[in-house]
Amino acid sequence: SLKREELYEQVWSRPMRDLAKDYGLSDTGLAKICRRLKVPLPGRGYWAQLQAGRTSPRPPLPPLGKDDQTEVRVIKATREAPSVFLTQALSEVEPLIAREALPENKITVGSALVKPHSLVARTTQLLRSAMPLHTALVRPPTWEGCLDIRVAPGNIGRALRIMNAIIRALEARGYGVSIDAKRKSATTVTLLGQALEFKLEEVLKRSDHVQTAVEKKQLEVSSLVYTPRYDFHPIGELVLRIKDWNDGKRRNRSDGDERRLEDCLNDFIADLIRVAAIKKARDVEREERERQWAEERRRQEEQ
Repeated sequence: SLKREELYEQVWSRPMRDLAKDYGLSDTGLAKICRRLKVPLPGRGYWAQLQAGRTSPRPPLPPLGKDDQTEVRVIKATREAPSVFLTQALSEVEPLIAREALPENKITVGSALVKPHSLVARTTQLLRSAMPLHTALVRPPTWEGCLDIRVAPGNIGRALRIMNAIIRALEARGYGVSIDAKRKSATTVTLLGQALEFKLEEVLKRSDHVQTAVEKKQLEVSSLVYTPRYDFHPIGELVLRIKDWNDGKRRNRSDGDERRLEDCLNDFIADLIRVAAIKKARDVEREERERQWAEERRRQEEQ
C-alpha cells in the first residue's frame, strides 16, 4: 500500500508524468488518486520555475475527514519483468516484423522522384523555397502542414526520395501517414491503433563558434553584441527517427559505414511496428491497473 504521506513527497519531488510511469499509470490516473487522498499537486509551471532556480513553498497536507482514505493499494511497474500484456503484444506482431525481412518486400528508393506522394509533392515546393536555418539546414515552415524533413540544401532531393519510398511502403501495408492537424509540422503514421511521429533529418557536427570579421568589428564597438556559442555543420548523413520515444528499443536508422539509409527502410518499419505494439500494450496495462484500483476503491467504500 502507498500512504498519502509517501505519495505527497513523491509528487513534489518528480514531475507527475515521470512518476506515473513508475506505477504504470497515466498522469491523469495518478492525479485522480492524489485527489482521492487529498494530496495537493504542484501547479502549472512549477517544474519550469524550479529548473530556473525559483522556488515556491509547497502547501502542507490538509487534514483528513473521518471517512477519508489514508492509503491506496499500488504495485510499481518493473522494467526487469515484461508484463503479460507486453509479451503478448510483441508476440502478435512478430509475423509483421518477419515480413519486412522477405526479399519480395524489400523497399527500394528510386534515383529520381517520379509521381511523388501528395505529401511529398507539397513538401518539395516548401523545402526548395525555404531559407537555411542557423544550423545550415532547411525545413519547411512549421505552419504550412508538411512533412518533418530537416536537411542541407544539397540533400533535399535524396531526402524527398527516401521519404516518398517510406510513405508509399507504409501505405501499401495499410498504415496511414498524415500531417498532424494541430502541429502542422508533425509527420504521423498510424499503425496498430497507435499514432507515432517520425522525422527525417541530417546529422549535425557541433564545434565552438569562430567569430567572423563582422562580429569582431561589432564587438569592438559594443560588448552587448550577441554571438553564438557553437557552430553547426551538416555532415551529409541522414537519419530517420521515431520521435518522443526512449525505452531501450531502437528508434533511429541512419547512414552507416556498411549501409546507407536507403537500405534500412524495412528495418525502420519493423521498429515502428515494435514501438506501436509496446505503446498499445502499455495502454492496455494502464487501463487494467486503473480498473483494479477502481475496484479496490469500490470494495473499500462498501466495507
